[in-house]
Amino acid sequence: MKTAQEFFEEMAIRDGLTKLYTHRYFYDRLDEEFSRALRYREPLSLLFFDIDDFKRINDSFGHIRGDEVLRKIGRCIKAVVRESDIPARYGGEEFAVLLPNTTSEGAHEMARRLSAIIREQSYNDLRDESVTVSTGISTLANANLTSLDQLVRLADAAMYEAKSLGKDQIVLASDASDLEPPLPGF
Repeated sequence: MKTAQEFFEEMAIRDGLTKLYTHRYFYDRLDEEFSRALRYREPLSLLFFDIDDFKRINDSFGHIRGDEVLRKIGRCIKAVVRESDIPARYGGEEFAVLLPNTTSEGAHEMARRLSAIIREQSYNDLRDESVTVSTGISTLANANLTSLDQLVRLADAAMYEAKSLGKDQIVLASDASDLEPPLPGF
């Protein structure tokens, strides 16, 4: 049985709805894992994904049903990720999964599995509508990136490209050459 302190510490780093890690905790761990990957020359991949047409789900079926979709996706993510992975609710209907010691190929396989399990779920009261996600992947490998900001921006840009390609897509970011300069504080 957990002590009250352990319980409250765990609650501080978990999203109340999905039980995934919070945005803040995700960035703390991203900083640690990025430094470790650079130091030991190990790959580090990041998945960003967004629920396609989530606003339509909320508008058509209500926010309670939307919350149920978020909860179920949280359970799907937890069922697929490894113990060493860091899954987080990034914000709203956006999620991130940090994959330590994972190549772009391994990250693509994880994204494919996550997309499939989310798409195949039955979502109560959504009248047989499927839920899909658009995913962007970025990978630190062979010192191709110099900052965690680049890793995040590449995954984010790839996610938006996946949406622009028609949604329910997975896009692997190519490189950091077209990124804007890092934001102050990153």
